[in-house]
Amino acid sequence: MQYPQNQENILRGPSTSLLLSLPEELVEQICQQLSSNRDSSSLAFLCRASKDLNRIATRFLYSGFSSRGSTRRIALFLRTLYERPELCTYVRWLSLDGGVWFNLSEEHIGFISKAAERFGLDVLSPHKLDVYPSSKEESENEEDGDDEGENQARSDDDGERNDQENVNHASEEKDKEYDEEEDDDEDEDAYPRSQLDEYPFETMAQLIIASTPNIRSLHVEGRQIMCDTGEGAFTMLEELAKRSPPPASLFHLRHLSFGHEDYREVSFKYFEGIIALAPNIRTILANPCFDQPMYAPKAPINIRNVTDLRFKSGHLSTQGLNTILSSCDRLEVFQYYYDTMYSGLDPVCATPRELIDVLSRYKDSLRYLDINLGSREEHEGGLYFGLCIEGQEILSLKVFSRLETLKIDGTSVLFPEVGTDKYHTNILTEMLPRSIRTLHLKDMQKEAAANLITLTDSLEYFPYLSEIYLAGNEINGPLGKFEVIFEDTEIQILRERLTSRGISFLKRGHWKYSFVSYGDEETIEYW
Repeated sequence: MQYPQNQENILRGPSTSLLLSLPEELVEQICQQLSSNRDSSSLAFLCRASKDLNRIATRFLYSGFSSRGSTRRIALFLRTLYERPELCTYVRWLSLDGGVWFNLSEEHIGFISKAAERFGLDVLSPHKLDVYPSSKEESENEEDGDDEGENQARSDDDGERNDQENVNHASEEKDKEYDEEEDDDEDEDAYPRSQLDEYPFETMAQLIIASTPNIRSLHVEGRQIMCDTGEGAFTMLEELAKRSPPPASLFHLRHLSFGHEDYREVSFKYFEGIIALAPNIRTILANPCFDQPMYAPKAPINIRNVTDLRFKSGHLSTQGLNTILSSCDRLEVFQYYYDTMYSGLDPVCATPRELIDVLSRYKDSLRYLDINLGSREEHEGGLYFGLCIEGQEILSLKVFSRLETLKIDGTSVLFPEVGTDKYHTNILTEMLPRSIRTLHLKDMQKEAAANLITLTDSLEYFPYLSEIYLAGNEINGPLGKFEVIFEDTEIQILRERLTSRGISFLKRGHWKYSFVSYGDEETIEYW
């Protein structure tokens, strides 16, 4: 690792003496602040400055690791842990994804193999085929598109065949060459490949996870394109979990975040090896998440201690939701955001009412509910809009006696339209429980404002309500192509009634880049 010479000289100069003159507890606080800001460069400088500072700063420097999408960084970190096993216990968080690939050298293969041998694993022997393998032709024709040449070993060198009947002699010769190349590729594919050959990222990621017993937080993204068939699944950790006693443990892991870099069909089954070694997980964030896969539809999910479950994307059927949620003993926080890209998949996505029915087992513990089912229904012209069909909407949440925060979009609630026989404005009054404190209504029908006004007539039944957010459907939003603009008079009435009761009345703001989520986030403003 290269360090700027001038900064290193500064650390070795008067500033080093100044740091050494401070109480050790204060130096630790400085290191803790640098670690919290993910400032590994400054911590590395401190480690090089003196032996005393190295002793203090090292455990903060190695308190966490992010691959930043680089498989090379993963390999280097694994080698560090292999050569200096005393550092393994310092690691408290990991973020592992390998979007940028590089070819492993013999040196890499050597220490990876030795690191695996510490756990009694062989990553160089011929690898057993996956449980439910996809066709070779399908997997070879998948394209990744990475600029750094990722998956070069898996890419298909065959060109497109010319299937026209009338072709000239040159085309026939070219087709013959392609056929010969394809035969060579098939011969190569027929040769048994090892775990490390097939799944280098997954192999190194699992070895790092197994080597860090004190991690509290783990984020990992799958790389294998056809992960829904089980290819590249974390089976090495599953094998360790089955041993008695297991040679690895994630007893301290509290937060697990998993997903796929290409938004493929990732399920709990894919990362079962992690979950099997981590009995005390409390929070899980999946992006995306799908039903248990075809190759293991009834696989149990060992997440009984999870109380905070969030799906930022994915496609879950009613049965899939039931399988996952029934695995939790006590759920306090639930979030499910649907993504339009999965619209139309089978089995169909759970409706809002079905989702609430599944969640009802947690009516005495659920405190936070955030659902945005987006554009899940197909309508005319192949367009997807999420306007609720009668019978799919949420009717009542009153059985949820501890629910404090409710965030829903317009695809989960159905307000009777003005001018129809069924028109009334009691939907929210009849839906909300007494315990509600925060209510967010996003991408709503125009009738939402009138229903809120009716709600303000019964605020004595909702004594804890302190915040309401209201936003209409945007252009080409989940309720259709038209923007919903609320009447000024209705907004004025709401603003006066809510502010007089000390209730915040909020609306959609503007989009702003977030350095926390590394993407644009919508801000909130007052009406």
